[in-house]
Amino acid sequence: MLGFYNYTVWLTYGSLVSAVIGIFVSLAGHGHPYIGAIFLLISGLCDAFDGMIARTKTDRTEQEKQYGIQIDSLSDLVAFGVLPACIGAGLYKASMIFDPPQDPCLVARVPYPVYVGIFVIYVLAALIRLAYFNVQAEAGCAAGEKVQKVYYGLPVTSSALIFPTFLLLRHLICADIAIGYYAVMLLTALACMPVWKQAVSLLREGKAGCELCAAVAVLTQLICCVCGVVTGSTRATPYAAAGALLILACQWGLYLEASALRNAYHLLVLNGTVPYVASVTAAGVCRQQGTAEGFYRLCSKPDPARRWQNYALPLVLATAAVLSGVVCFSGGNMSDFPWVLTALTTAGAGLGIPLSGALPMYYLSRRLSRSGCAAAGYAGAKAVSRPRRLVLTDDDLFPAGTVTLNGYKVFGEERSRAVSYAASVARAAGSSLTPLLERQLTAEGGFHLSVEWVNYCEEGGVEANIRGETVLMGSAYFMKKRKVALPRDMKLSTGVFLAVDGALTAVFAVKYQPSRNAEWALRTLKRFHIVPVLAVRSGNVTPGLIKRKFGVDAKPVYPDVSTRLALAQLAEQQGEQPCVAICREGLMPLVESVAGSRRAVKAVRTATILSYIGAAAGVALAYYLTSVGNFALLTPIAMVLYQVLWLLPTLLLAGLVKHY
Repeated sequence: MLGFYNYTVWLTYGSLVSAVIGIFVSLAGHGHPYIGAIFLLISGLCDAFDGMIARTKTDRTEQEKQYGIQIDSLSDLVAFGVLPACIGAGLYKASMIFDPPQDPCLVARVPYPVYVGIFVIYVLAALIRLAYFNVQAEAGCAAGEKVQKVYYGLPVTSSALIFPTFLLLRHLICADIAIGYYAVMLLTALACMPVWKQAVSLLREGKAGCELCAAVAVLTQLICCVCGVVTGSTRATPYAAAGALLILACQWGLYLEASALRNAYHLLVLNGTVPYVASVTAAGVCRQQGTAEGFYRLCSKPDPARRWQNYALPLVLATAAVLSGVVCFSGGNMSDFPWVLTALTTAGAGLGIPLSGALPMYYLSRRLSRSGCAAAGYAGAKAVSRPRRLVLTDDDLFPAGTVTLNGYKVFGEERSRAVSYAASVARAAGSSLTPLLERQLTAEGGFHLSVEWVNYCEEGGVEANIRGETVLMGSAYFMKKRKVALPRDMKLSTGVFLAVDGALTAVFAVKYQPSRNAEWALRTLKRFHIVPVLAVRSGNVTPGLIKRKFGVDAKPVYPDVSTRLALAQLAEQQGEQPCVAICREGLMPLVESVAGSRRAVKAVRTATILSYIGAAAGVALAYYLTSVGNFALLTPIAMVLYQVLWLLPTLLLAGLVKHY
């Protein structure tokens, strides 16, 4: 037969047998769910000692050990996952049998599909918890760890103590506590979620957050369940659906925050090094040489939605508690305090608060990751979105491959000598034409000359000294200003002229081919009212050339030559404040990071303000309705619709981040 049948697995088999018997007993008829709880305790007892007994056999093979792990997980799923759900189903059946039709209890007022949903959530949580435990255990074994010392989530075996203990209260409280059982089941399932973990963490740190506020709202709803059981009230369980949506929104917000960080870190890890970064300088946002130092620090800074939660949400909760006391005290009915408090805290939690900061930043990170860049969290996006200027260099506007040499003409000099003069001056000046002239120098068999000094001139050219000769190189306008005679029939708008000692030596026909990447980038800058600052060395690259080649009047700033040179040198330095990491060439990734950051920052601010306005309005509205005793308008459906209504602006604003 298949399997192993030594004494190490007997208790595990016994736990499964007890669970199966408990399932049939719980579903057999009324009253039997309490007997099913006894079998749940037996399964828990078997599970508590099966590991101890298995470890007494020291000569177990590796297959026997793995077999024991697998059957233990499968048995736990049935005993502590399926059996508690069957006990809950039996409780519902028992309540319906004993419940008089003329006075239905609280359990009977809730539709049965709601309980089915709770059962499904609980069993699914148990399955996920056991599977994740097995994965972590295997990972620990692979790493050489014999015993796993850290456990994530609530152990599923704890149900063997939680549910029977709760059912024992039936003998102490003369009331139907079935609804409380379902509440505890739901809370047990949710105990494995990060929302509750985050709420406890915030509470320990003395901070507030949307997770803590949602947890308080859900706990007040659970208190209403307990109060209904104790007092025998037939009032429906208030706002359970709204509380579930709050937990779901918080869970989604935590996932989006983690995903945004993952997208940024994945880009950096995948590329290994960061070629460029977008830094904030006095002249505006500038693309500089890359470094990841300081990037992770900026990523860890909280956004305004998180910062405001520390101040606004405690105020909301305190206001809800005070107003609830005022309503109940003035009305003379303090027994309604749990229901009033639940209404005010649920209305003040705000469904859009957990997503107001996380959703726009997630969309931004996903959009930028496709462009090969990543913003350093909200702090980095805010830094690059604040300046209204963007520094652009020659390579940004006309990258490699878009500037070509269509030939040249020499006047009174040898071709190799003329090219040697031009290539030497271009290299000394750091001109973007250096690669073109270097290739031509090699083709003509020329050589580099020693340049004693070189100066950039305001008229659009450079002046250099080579072996005592004054060499001028620049545009036609520059040559005319320096009294260099040009042929009358020569019409080169982007030509580069070379003159030695006042005499025209050569002219190079340079062609600037606009790229679609740069064109889209300039149009984006114009649409977002971002002013380009030209940090160009070439005298041919002027605002007029940009408008003529790209067909876009971006209204760039064209500073004086000293400022342009300083900005060009700044762009070649290493960035000190890496607000955005850029791992792709071209101008569009830089422009996308700035434009997208501006839209994301605006979306975060607006969504946060609207979410808190909705929370404040919800508290005020709930206070008014409860103060006048109009509970009929505070239905669970109305509460859900109100929360969803104030969630829509956050979704719409975040959606704008994806489209620009």
